[in-house]
Amino acid sequence: MSNTSRKKGTKVSQPGSSPWVPPHVPPMPELPSQRSQTRWSQPMMAIMLDVLSEEVSKRGNRCDNGFKADTYQAVADAVNAKLGMSVNSENVK
Repeated sequence: MSNTSRKKGTKVSQPGSSPWVPPHVPPMPELPSQRSQTRWSQPMMAIMLDVLSEEVSKRGNRCDNGFKADTYQAVADAVNAKLGMSVNSENVK
C-alpha cells in the first residue's frame, strides 16, 4: 500500500499544468420549422369545409379534440383532385 492517500477516481494533475477547460462552443442557430405552411385560398377552404362537414355528418370521423388522421387525408385528397395541387395531411392540420 502506498503512503499517499487520494480519493478513488480523482485525477492527479501534473506539476505546472493547468486544469482542463472545455473550448467555447457557440450556441446552435435556430432551425426553421420542419412543418411547411400552406396559404389557404377561398376554393381550398370551401372544399375543406365540405369534406369536414361530410365526414362529421355521415361517418362520424371526429375526436374530442379535432378530427381523425384519415379525415385530414380525405381533405388533402379532395383539394388535390379538384384543384390539381399537392397538399398533404400535415398541411391540412
